[in-house]
Amino acid sequence: MGDPSKAPNPFPSSGGGEPPHPTGPNRNQRTAVIALAALAAVLLGGVIVLLVSGGSDPASKVRTSVSVSTKTATAPALTVERTTVVTNSSPAPAPAAAAGDDWSGGSGYTTVIDSVETRAEAEQIQSQAQARGIQSGILWSTNHSSLRPNWWVVYTGDYSTQPEAAANSASVRTNGFPEAYTRFVSN
Repeated sequence: MGDPSKAPNPFPSSGGGEPPHPTGPNRNQRTAVIALAALAAVLLGGVIVLLVSGGSDPASKVRTSVSVSTKTATAPALTVERTTVVTNSSPAPAPAAAAGDDWSGGSGYTTVIDSVETRAEAEQIQSQAQARGIQSGILWSTNHSSLRPNWWVVYTGDYSTQPEAAANSASVRTNGFPEAYTRFVSN
């Protein structure tokens, strides 16, 4: 065989002994690709945050603005501004004394005919119930620790046991209020 030092070189050189180094337009193209990838990541992140933070709630608004600067030869500057405006979609609180809370006091089971945001809505539902022969009252849920706060509750009955209230709830459902349910009420 021949001399191994005379074998052809599988890695021909470009004359300087090293492969050419990317400079000029190639570096600028790489910087632009990095800037676009960063912009896409920020926008995708914004969409994910919007979806996770309840972006479907029309009372909640999220504004995101992104600017990318590629004026220099170094990595682009990325600026993200995020402003979140959240409005409370809970019903307006009742007056401090919650005038007109008809609950007799103490703890017990009742039939909830409906829970609504305003006293006027509750009074309308109470009138409908009374027109069907259902004696009913209105209470402000914030005054009762067992109930979710800030709702006007139209109810009927005050029972010491859950089965008694459940029987009443079944009767109310068949009397025109299909969404009626049993609930424990405490102070």
